[in-house]
Amino acid sequence: MFYIVLNILCSVALLFIFKLFVKFKVNSLQAIIVNYLAATSTGLLFSKNSYDTGHLLNSDWLYISIPLGFLLIAIFYLISLTTQKTSISTASVANKMSVAMPVLFSVLILNEQLSFLKGLGIFFAFIALYLSTASEDKTSSNGKKLFYLPLLVFLGSGLIDVAINATKAFYIHNEQDSEMFTITSFAFAFCVGLILLFYNFFRNQSSEKRAPLIEIK
Repeated sequence: MFYIVLNILCSVALLFIFKLFVKFKVNSLQAIIVNYLAATSTGLLFSKNSYDTGHLLNSDWLYISIPLGFLLIAIFYLISLTTQKTSISTASVANKMSVAMPVLFSVLILNEQLSFLKGLGIFFAFIALYLSTASEDKTSSNGKKLFYLPLLVFLGSGLIDVAINATKAFYIHNEQDSEMFTITSFAFAFCVGLILLFYNFFRNQSSEKRAPLIEIK
């Protein structure tokens, strides 16, 4: 129960921090990159197992952690956009209700039992997502234009959970693999973020160099 409450508090605090990014003019992408650098470093620092590079390269889950790293930073960035462009409640509902996707995956692929309460939870998850998006449409002038943001957060967050559950079910068989998979996914998220950051930097530099030529008559 303690960890559940702590998870909820951290998730809510994170959304408020994203909202403050606008006020203090913090670049969301840069902040998220630093976040994954910190996550990778913390994982390596507190891991109880050695990070075996040879074992990593021969692991079955390596090629899952690469696209997962891209998804992690992309969806994290989408959550920040949804929080800033719509509302904290919409981003929170879209992110948390995505739990319906891994539940469906567990039932359809892993042959887990679908209880009445789980089915009811999935149903209300989709209802909550629809209502939060619909209410935002009515209260915001940009609501109808940005309806796709919570939808992408919902689908992306659900896809991340499905990928993690599938990897743990089929490819991870011990604690060391579990830790290495998590740390590696964070590391790839950090690398993808750096690539995007450098791409934006050089693109902006190129645009600034071309600008005077356009203005000359």
